[in-house]
Amino acid sequence: MVRLDDAIQDLLEDREYAVDVETCEEYIDSAKQALLKANQVIGRRLALSAVYPSHSGISIRPNDSSTSGHSLGEVAPNKT
Repeated sequence: MVRLDDAIQDLLEDREYAVDVETCEEYIDSAKQALLKANQVIGRRLALSAVYPSHSGISIRPNDSSTSGHSLGEVAPNKT
């Protein structure tokens, strides 16, 4: 990885490389936030499934991505 990183840095000017690193850090932060949110939603749904056993499964269905930039979809109990 270090050699690849060095090779990429050699191809880019210092400012471009710094901007790329900054952008990657923003993507990492966004991914962490999305995973945290998904974990919270799944946890709430699992808690509900303990209260309502007929909804014991979980399915993920996409939601409208126009309302949130990076959406993983909505987690909802299976309806069986």
